[in-house]
Amino acid sequence: GMDFPEGVKQLGFVTASKAQKYEIDAEQKKASVTGSVARFTPVGLTGATTSVKTIVYRQTTEGWWMKAIDGTYTEPGSKPADLAPGEKWIDVNLTRKTLVALEGDKPIFGALISPGKKSPNKDKDHSTIQGTFRIREKHIAVTMDGDGKLASDLPYSIEDVPYVQYFEGSYALHAAFWHNNFGHEMSHGCVNLSPLDAKRVFFWSEPHLPRGWHAVWATGENRGTIVVVHE
Repeated sequence: GMDFPEGVKQLGFVTASKAQKYEIDAEQKKASVTGSVARFTPVGLTGATTSVKTIVYRQTTEGWWMKAIDGTYTEPGSKPADLAPGEKWIDVNLTRKTLVALEGDKPIFGALISPGKKSPNKDKDHSTIQGTFRIREKHIAVTMDGDGKLASDLPYSIEDVPYVQYFEGSYALHAAFWHNNFGHEMSHGCVNLSPLDAKRVFFWSEPHLPRGWHAVWATGENRGTIVVVHE
């Protein structure tokens, strides 16, 4: 992920393993390759798009164009109705596979996520819950496990999952060190982030974790940051 550059409202993320940088001619009829770009590269977007032979491109703040099918981009939904002016909140877009940390209307940080795996088969559906929530508790690390009650699942237990922020039941934002496939559905319902991105959001959000503490719970006086999860 990356912090939003000053004045930039949208970030793009390369998810393709072999992506290119493009230059579009003045008539917008030809796209030429000007270089390669690594997978997971974050970049600011100007908001400008164009199509060349039905292929969509998005303009980066660096001047080159990103082929739309090579990545994704941030697209937060409406801010919560009861949000105080300048209050922190987190937008999770399940369609774009992105997370944006905001303060009021201002985006602060954006990252790729891996949400829960969807399936038309009810026994295999691990869709991430949607709605508006608040962070309930935060842990530097916890053991996450499941007993495999569904016929399709095997029991699992992962020790020391880092930077865990529970927002509804067992649903949480947390780091995933066991895969590197961010931008795709991977989880049993939680919102997976890379360890560095999870750490960034963890120490930015409320309730604040006092120095030396391992966990903290939100209270009526010290409420957790709002988390909005939507498609």
